Amino acid sequence: MRDISRHLTVNAKRNKFISDVVPMRIVPRFYFVYLVLSVCLLMACANSTSKAAQAVSDPIPSRFPCVDRNIDLSDVVSASIDGSSRITVKDKLSVLKARCRRGKLVDARGRQIRFYHLVGCWGNPPLNYQEILERQRKDLADLKKKYAVVEMTCNPNGIAIP
Repeated sequence: MRDISRHLTVNAKRNKFISDVVPMRIVPRFYFVYLVLSVCLLMACANSTSKAAQAVSDPIPSRFPCVDRNIDLSDVVSASIDGSSRITVKDKLSVLKARCRRGKLVDARGRQIRFYHLVGCWGNPPLNYQEILERQRKDLADLKKKYAVVEMTCNPNGIAIP
């Protein structure tokens, strides 16, 4: 080991390249290992950066950790007829002054908030559409007796379908 380090030092002083000192069969292996480690390091950094960015952009865990998992704060609750303005779940929860209490989402009056996805966004309605709408009306009336209900449009764009 001592002879190799002395040999490298002497050759470095003579301005020789590493290929003159280290056999050529070792150099490609070194570069391959270096390349693999570099790629792994870049992937690890990119992964940790994307998780950090996701944590910053995703406000659910910090502000509303008790919102249902199938509800996103960017989901549309309603929209204007022409679609120019949309009310999202986040906007609606702000209007209701929602907060989490004992693991449940509640409004300013302390009533639990429930989300209800409306039906009826069909171009050609099914044969029993009146029964479906009547059942929906009845379900909403029952829910509103006990909960604060957020009625979410059936169209993800928020625009009413005639």
